[in-house]
Amino acid sequence: MGPEEKLKCAFLLLNVYGPLESKVFPNIPHENYVEEASRCLKKLRKLDEIKEKLNKGDYARVGYFVLAMNEFFTIPSCNDAEFTKDDFKKTFKKQFAIQETN
Repeated sequence: MGPEEKLKCAFLLLNVYGPLESKVFPNIPHENYVEEASRCLKKLRKLDEIKEKLNKGDYARVGYFVLAMNEFFTIPSCNDAEFTKDDFKKTFKKQFAIQETN
């Protein structure tokens, strides 16, 4: 994966992190705090793993990064993410200038 592709993948990852981090702690009702915080932290840990691998260059190709992100969206606690798998796909296509054909 070249530096430009890596930067685009980092941008995509940031798009998933942003909404998740902004809702993690301040908006969790007190009665559900432990359960909700635990779910959010699991999601953040998984994203941290993907980020670390991206930074270390463990993804030789963009496709491997996409596979990791698809795996992230299949985790049950990640299904309610603010930035959905469909959002990821749309942003990916936009960043990598992939156009849909009819």
